[in-house]
Amino acid sequence: MKRTESSLSRRQVVELGSLAAAAAALPGVGRTRPDAAPLALPPDQQHFALAETTVAELQDGMQSGKLTSRSITQTYLDRIRATNLESPTLRAVLETNPDALDIADRLDAERKQGTVRGPLHGIPVIVKDNIDTHDKLLTCAGSLALLGNYALKDAGLVERLRAAGAVIPAKANLSEWANFRSTRSSSGWSGRGRQCRNPYVLDRNPSGSSSGSAASASANLCAGAVGTETDGSITSPSNACGIVGLKPTVGLVSRAGVIPISHSQDTAGPMCRTVADVAALLAGMTGVDPRDEATAAAQGHIEADYTKFLDPNGLTGMRIGVRPRNGRIPGADALVGQGLGELRPGQGGRGVGAPRSRWRGRGKRTRSRPPSAAPSRAAVNEGGPNLGDGDQRYREANHRRRQGFPVRPLAGGTRVAPCGAPFRPAATSTRSAASTRWWWRRASGTASRWRRCTWAGAPHRCYRRHP
Repeated sequence: MKRTESSLSRRQVVELGSLAAAAAALPGVGRTRPDAAPLALPPDQQHFALAETTVAELQDGMQSGKLTSRSITQTYLDRIRATNLESPTLRAVLETNPDALDIADRLDAERKQGTVRGPLHGIPVIVKDNIDTHDKLLTCAGSLALLGNYALKDAGLVERLRAAGAVIPAKANLSEWANFRSTRSSSGWSGRGRQCRNPYVLDRNPSGSSSGSAASASANLCAGAVGTETDGSITSPSNACGIVGLKPTVGLVSRAGVIPISHSQDTAGPMCRTVADVAALLAGMTGVDPRDEATAAAQGHIEADYTKFLDPNGLTGMRIGVRPRNGRIPGADALVGQGLGELRPGQGGRGVGAPRSRWRGRGKRTRSRPPSAAPSRAAVNEGGPNLGDGDQRYREANHRRRQGFPVRPLAGGTRVAPCGAPFRPAATSTRSAASTRWWWRRASGTASRWRRCTWAGAPHRCYRRHP
């Protein structure tokens, strides 16, 4: 499989895209800082031989004799030493496997004898530190409390990766205990590995909890990596590091030998630089495992090769919404525009839809919307082409509130506030309108939040999210 040539590389997109995202969140990030230089590599790593190389390209190189599993593994190990512990100290990898080159030699010998196990034969794959490996690598979930813990048996997915011919050269850093340790934690920090860093914005974390797996794949420390997810621990760091991450359906990949959090949500998944690599790695991980009863439901739904579902024309006819650029990073807007140009007709896409406001529902804001995405006060008051239905309702409700519209009476003494929330007026209250707006009560053992609405001089309690 040949790589499609493009004038815009993944690295360029993520490098400036990460800076733009950081600028949107923190004013002033756009200023040049010495410690925020994207992947400032030592001279011997500036022109990395395997940069952005795909699994298929590595297999083609080994098939032609230009590459061997040993040379590939050695190259990645050198890369890890140059970028992980030395400048720029990504701290994406906790430790390397001293037997990795011996394993690669055995796989090269099998290839010479005519045995190729599959697309992962001889391919280095880094796994997260909460996944058991029965070798000289520790399994600690990033915690110093488990330092010295050597697994007695491979995790189910590691058994399958080894059977598929993968080389496991290292363990990846993570948010300690997969971030199941504190409500005030930093993604990518562990007592064992310290703070993992985003390869493109070194003074930002790479999200988590599969932080090291994402950073390793993004910074070309391996051909692919394995992460785990309960809720966002694969997809979020993949997004932050500009790679492809997949959380499979629970049961498709065995969880046996993976330090758990939730039996109904936990699963491991592939994290790679391309969709094709994710498909190849997924095929080497799936399978029914008697040690994980959830995999029984996957019987009959497991494919030996997921790459056959890849469609080079999969984006044809797609409309993609794009968030308006903020212009805080020089060159970022031009780069985004160049990328959008490659998605337009002639490049596999029908076109890119006009930017849409990210407000949804009946005047409610989505919880995931960052403050910088909110329409301006002028836009809300006056309306405009980028205001959706939710924004229009928000504008109307805001107008009614400013005009002091009285509440409308309904049958049974129930009224409707300008926000549209039905309520019964509070009988008497010792609280003034200027007092706290949030009331709490305890019901069925859980805390429910009441909002006190004081519009039109009629205090009431309701669950609505008011404009």
